Amino acid sequence: MAFRFPQIILFLLAAILFCPSSYAEQKPTAAQEARKTAVEVAVEGMSRAAVAGPTKISLGDKATLNLPEGFTWIPAKEAAVFMREIGNYVDDEYFYGLVFK
Repeated sequence: MAFRFPQIILFLLAAILFCPSSYAEQKPTAAQEARKTAVEVAVEGMSRAAVAGPTKISLGDKATLNLPEGFTWIPAKEAAVFMREIGNYVDDEYFYGLVFK
């Protein structure tokens, strides 16, 4: 008695071997690369400007933020660049930065 592959295994092998090449990984376009680079630059700017807690952060003449330990604050200028690069609207009058844990 000869060994026979189960039908499901034969089906999966056929699907893998005859899969259209459109599913293959495609190289990003120049626009996608430029956007990726712009986001990376924004993230690097945020990393350089990051302020780790615990500390007090002055939010202009509006308030003081008591940033606890384990949290990081990104100043408005650097945070706004990042937010815009990922497609968000930023109102400079009311945007004071980002806080991450």
